[in-house]
Amino acid sequence: MVKTSLDARVALALLDNQPESIVYYIPVREPGGRVVDFSVAYCNKEAGHFTNLSPDELLGQSVSSMAGTDENMRGFLFDQILEVYHSGRQIEVQFFNPVLQKYFSVLRSKVDDGVLAIGRDKTAEIKEQEEKEKQQHLADSILDTSLNGIFACEAIRNGKGKVVDFRMQRINRAFTEMTGLKEEDVVGRNYLSIFPASKENGTFDMNCRVVDTGLSAHEEIYYEGDQLDAWYDVSLSKLGADGLLVTFFDITRQKKAFLETQQQKSLLDSILVHSANGISVTRVLRNEQGKVIDGLTILANDAAVRYTGIPRELYLTKTATEMDPGIVDSPYFQLCMKTLETGEPQFTQYFLEFTGRWLEITISRLDQDHIITVFTDVSQAREAALRQQQLMEELRKSNENLEEFTRAASHDLKEPIRKVHYFTGRLRSQLGGKLDAENNRILDRIEKAAERMRLLVDDLLDYSEVSYHRRETEAVDLNEKLNQILIDLELPIREKDAVIDIGPMPVINGYRRQLQQLFQNLLQNALKYSRPGVRPQIRIRSREVNGADSRFELPQDRLHHAFHLIEISDNGIGFEQKDAERIFLMFQRLHGNSEYSGSGVGLALARKVAENHNGFITAEGRPGEGSVFRVLLPAG
Repeated sequence: MVKTSLDARVALALLDNQPESIVYYIPVREPGGRVVDFSVAYCNKEAGHFTNLSPDELLGQSVSSMAGTDENMRGFLFDQILEVYHSGRQIEVQFFNPVLQKYFSVLRSKVDDGVLAIGRDKTAEIKEQEEKEKQQHLADSILDTSLNGIFACEAIRNGKGKVVDFRMQRINRAFTEMTGLKEEDVVGRNYLSIFPASKENGTFDMNCRVVDTGLSAHEEIYYEGDQLDAWYDVSLSKLGADGLLVTFFDITRQKKAFLETQQQKSLLDSILVHSANGISVTRVLRNEQGKVIDGLTILANDAAVRYTGIPRELYLTKTATEMDPGIVDSPYFQLCMKTLETGEPQFTQYFLEFTGRWLEITISRLDQDHIITVFTDVSQAREAALRQQQLMEELRKSNENLEEFTRAASHDLKEPIRKVHYFTGRLRSQLGGKLDAENNRILDRIEKAAERMRLLVDDLLDYSEVSYHRRETEAVDLNEKLNQILIDLELPIREKDAVIDIGPMPVINGYRRQLQQLFQNLLQNALKYSRPGVRPQIRIRSREVNGADSRFELPQDRLHHAFHLIEISDNGIGFEQKDAERIFLMFQRLHGNSEYSGSGVGLALARKVAENHNGFITAEGRPGEGSVFRVLLPAG
C-alpha cells in the first residue's frame, strides 16, 4: 500500500466505505511512449464486487488480463479508458458483464495521469425493472388478447368530493373493436365527453356507486346512443384509491336469442292456455333392455285436463298404465310406438274407457323419449255419426223395401191394366156394330187411360232401376249406343220424317243401360215436341271442355276438371226459359195429354242418370224456335 499522511488515510478510509466502486487506472507504455495497457493503481472495497476479487488481488491487475472478464469485455474496457485518457472527456456508460452476469453503471474521468472509474452494481435494479417490464408486458398481453372490452379510469371529484366525471387512463384492443374508438380518441379524455348517453341510461351513476362504495357490480345493460346500440355484460371494480376498472362484453346476439326464446315460450304458453285442443307431452318409460313399457305425462294444458276428465294432479303424477291398465295392448299405444320409431305423425280416434269419452288424436314425436299428443273431445260428433250411420242403415232398408214395393206394385198393376185392355177389346168385338158413337168414344177413352197407365208403370220401373240399382261401370262408346237408339226409334223417326245429325261421340266410363235411357229419352223428347208441319231437325254434338268454361254452375273443386259436353238441339216447339228447371221434375208436364202424350218421368230419369255419372244436365228453350239440352259428363 502507498504510505500516506493522516489526512490521506482519512480520505482513503472514506473512499473504502463508499457504496460505489472506485478504481484508478494508470497507463502502461511501451518503450516508444505509446499507451498499450492500463493497470489498477487504486481500488476500494466495493470494487472487488465488480470482479469477485479482494482489493489486494485487484491492485496491479492490467486491463488486458483482468480477472472476471472475457476478451471482449477487456477490449471494451481498454478502448473506453483509453478514449477518456486521451480526450479528457467524462464518459458514463452502462454495460453487462457476461462473465459475472452483472449489470454495471460507470462514470469514467481523467484525473492527473490516470483514469478514475466510479461505478455501481445495477444488476438488482435492472432485474427489478426488467421484471416490472415483463409483468407490464404480460398485463398488456392479457388485456389485448382478452375477448372482453376493458378500460380503466380515475375519478374526477369537485370541491365537495362528489364524482363529476372520470379520466380515461387505459383501454384494450377489444374495447376498440366493440366501440370503434381508438386509444388516441380515448386515453386522457373525460369519460362523459366520450359517453354522454351514460348520464341518461344509468351507466355513469353505476360507475360512481362502485367508486364511492368500493362494492363491485355485475349487470346486463342496454346501451343506446354514442353510436352504440347493443346489450353488454358489465363488471365494475374499484381500482386503487379512486380508480375504476370496467370489463364488458357484447351479448347482443345472446340477448336477442334469449328474448326470442322468451317470446316463443310466451307464445307457446299462450297457445297452451288458449288452444281449443288438448295438448300434452308424454315421456316414455323404458325397462332395462330399453323397451318402452309405460309413459308419464309431463305437460298438459287446461283443454287436455278438460277433455280427458282427469284431474291435473293425477294427470301429471300417474303413469299411463296406472290410469288405464290395458293401454299397452291398445291400437293407440301401437301408433305411439310407430311414431316414436319412424317419426311419422299418426291420427286416430280413441275411446277413453274410464272417462267414457271419444278423443280424436294426432300423435307426433318430439324426440326419442317424448311424444306430443294433440286431441279434442269428439264424443258428441262420434255419437252423432253413430246415429247417422244407424239412420243411413234404416234408410237403406227402407229404400230396399220401397224398391221391392215399387216392383211388386208395378207388377201387380200391370195385370189389371192388361185385363182392362183385354176386356175392352172383347167388349168392342162382341158388341160390334151395336155401339153408337158415344159408346165407342167411351171405350176409346178407357183404352187410352189404360195405355197411359201402362206407360207410367213402365217409366216408374225404369226410374226405380236407375235410382237403386248400381252396377260396375264400363267403357261405353256413345257412337255405338246412339246408333242402337236410332234403330230402336226407327218408326217414330220415319213417321216424323226427322233428320238426325250426330257428330263424333266420346267413350264414357259409366252404366251402359242408364246411358241408353238418358239419350233415348232426350231423342224421344225432341221427336215428341216437334212443331206440326215442320220437319224435325235434331243435331247432336260433343266436345271436351274445362269445368270453368262449361257454362255450368259447378262446385269449386271441379272447375278445373275435364268434361265431355254433349248438346242435343232441335227445332221443335221449345219452352219458356222460366220452366227450364221445372221440366226435370217428376210428373211435371208443360202440355196436356190432349196435345202431347207422356208420363212426365222421362226428363226426371235423364237428370237422375246424369247425376249417377257425377254429371249435370241443363235445358235452354225458345218458344216456337226449339230447345237445346246440354249434358256434362266427366272425361276419363
